[in-house]
Amino acid sequence: VGILSTAQKKEMLRPEDAAIALESMTRLNKLGQLFGTLDYVKAMTDVTGFGLLGHLSEMCQGSGLVAHVNFEKVPIIAAAAYYLEQGCIPGGTGRNWASYGHQVGLLTERQRHLLADPQTSGGLLVAVAPHARDTFEAVLLSEGLELKPIGHLQTRTSDKEALITVH
Repeated sequence: VGILSTAQKKEMLRPEDAAIALESMTRLNKLGQLFGTLDYVKAMTDVTGFGLLGHLSEMCQGSGLVAHVNFEKVPIIAAAAYYLEQGCIPGGTGRNWASYGHQVGLLTERQRHLLADPQTSGGLLVAVAPHARDTFEAVLLSEGLELKPIGHLQTRTSDKEALITVH
C-alpha cells in the first residue's frame, strides 16, 4: 500500500489501481476481536507503518522466537511490481529498514522494498499454535477469507541468529 500511495503522490497511480489501494487502506481489522478469543492464537498485531518485517521482528523479540517467512506466500498487491519498477519507493521503507534491517537475514532488494513497505491498515499478523492450523484456517473460511500461513516460528537458539529469515 505504501508503494501505491507513493505512486499517487508522484501522480503516477493508474486509475485502475486507485481502488485497490483505497479498499486495502479502509478495510477494518475487525476480525482481530474474534481471533483474540481463540486460545490457540498466541500473538497478533496489525501491520501498519513499520511494515510486515517490523511488526514480525517485534513479535519475535517479545517471544524469544525466530521467524522463517516464505516470500511466495506473502499476499502482495499485484500492481506493486509495476510501481517498484517506476521507482515508487516510500521514504518510510528506508527508515523502516534502517531501524530493524540488522535483525533480518539476507533479502533481495525487491523483497526488502515489499516487506518493509509502510502500510495503512495492512491487515493482521497472527501467530497460531501449530496444532490448530487447520482449525484456524476453517475459522478464516467461515469468515470469507482464504488465507494460508506465510511461514513459521521456532525457538531462537543464539543471539547471533537473525530474528527473521526470508526464503
